[in-house]
Amino acid sequence: MTPHTLRVTGMTCEHCARTVEKTLNGLSGVRAKVAYDRGTAQIDGADGLDLAALRAALAPHGYGLETLAGDGTRGAAIPHESGLHIAIIGSGGAAFAAAIRAAEAGARVSMIERGEVIGGTCVNIGCVPSKITLRAAEIRHERGHHPFEGIARSEEPVDRRALLAQLRGRVEELRGAKYQKIIDDNPRIALLRGDARFEDARTLAITARTGEVTRLTPDRILIATGAAPMIPPVPGLTDTP
Repeated sequence: MTPHTLRVTGMTCEHCARTVEKTLNGLSGVRAKVAYDRGTAQIDGADGLDLAALRAALAPHGYGLETLAGDGTRGAAIPHESGLHIAIIGSGGAAFAAAIRAAEAGARVSMIERGEVIGGTCVNIGCVPSKITLRAAEIRHERGHHPFEGIARSEEPVDRRALLAQLRGRVEELRGAKYQKIIDDNPRIALLRGDARFEDARTLAITARTGEVTRLTPDRILIATGAAPMIPPVPGLTDTP
């Protein structure tokens, strides 16, 4: 088998790398090792490398594969040093995926965030805090209702203040690892704080909290500000926890 090194696009954290690796290794005759820090996948294929099949397997998860210069695999190479200036409004998962991909291709990225907190739903208010809370609740329940004789059961109250402090600490830790570190480690990505608005079709005005206005005229602009859920007009639904 001839190993091929391919660039993986769309990864924003180590968990992404494990997802890509698991998906590729689930294909018949494929052995893959993915390195998040390098953004690459080392792939061996028993029957050769079917790049189209690999891409098709990753596409539903939001990832892509591209060839690197000097690799004999067929496929379009990433246009390095494109020289483009790309502005991205927002700093969530989609914004970071786009920023990483653009920087990989040689673009200069200006990411604009009006809030104090960067990052998407998963780390800040979604998957991470909810899973910590659910696991804590499970442990609390098991402590008082486990089936084992000889082990004391306890119904002591929960120190919610301490639990919340631990949860917030973990969220801040992961936010730093999954988002802030990417900005700090990539000189092609810059974070601007402030409200962005279009002055015309090509010009963005970013107003900081101090009132200072910065104007950008990038080659490309991506609006990645996320969305809010729509609550259907069902009587009583808005009052339901």
